[in-house]
Amino acid sequence: MMLSFGAAREFPGAPSFTSLVLKQPIQVHAEAIRMIFIRLFNYSARFAPPGKTVVQVEFETDWTIGMSCKPRTDQRTRPRRNASQPRS
Repeated sequence: MMLSFGAAREFPGAPSFTSLVLKQPIQVHAEAIRMIFIRLFNYSARFAPPGKTVVQVEFETDWTIGMSCKPRTDQRTRPRRNASQPRS
């Protein structure tokens, strides 16, 4: 499962990839997730504008769980807000 979102800040000096072993597992359906991966995309203006960061959080799980969270086809056709632009 991968979640990507924008953050209105940078993380100077932070590594672009981090693996975290969790003290307490996260329960996702019948699976216990013991490790998550975090990627920070602020080392190039191609990923995020200055002062912003794209954050990706990922953990491994059974494929069918991720597919059950997949948006319906009609939901994917809606225009998405550009995360680099301020909200009005």
